[in-house]
Amino acid sequence: MSRRVGTAMPPVAFAAVAGAVQLAVSRGRRPTPGSLAAAALPAATAAWLLGDALVRFRRARTTVDPLAPAGASTLVTTGANRVSRNPMYLGMAAALLAHAVALRSPAALAPVAGFVAVLTAGQITAEEDALDERFGESYARYCAEVPRWADLRSVRVVAATGSMKIR
Repeated sequence: MSRRVGTAMPPVAFAAVAGAVQLAVSRGRRPTPGSLAAAALPAATAAWLLGDALVRFRRARTTVDPLAPAGASTLVTTGANRVSRNPMYLGMAAALLAHAVALRSPAALAPVAGFVAVLTAGQITAEEDALDERFGESYARYCAEVPRWADLRSVRVVAATGSMKIR
């Protein structure tokens, strides 16, 4: 049985802390119409990743509780989960990226990197251990096909479908 339990704090709380740090390091910068327009693509991507993954997890009647990854009853591999093995976390990172862009703050990118690093080391590895234990070879094949975060395979999946609606 897997001994890794992940982080003690839900990833959404880490994202909220990262967002607060972004505000602090941005020294009062405010969005402009141009920066809001530039932030629209990562914000829309974040909304799709989070929304699609949540809907698919609910439909599969499997847990979305990141603090109890061993409770997964189904391996979800469609939709946003064809783009990333962690679309909810990638969506949170994309939301933080959109926030940094909107604030016009290069310093606000550091909390995005911190969020990714903390989740990779503390949460994702524990989830991967639990999913590997639960789903074995199916999970190993999924890992071989889909990146942990995102890479060129992710772009190819989206480009091949011509839309963000991925079966």
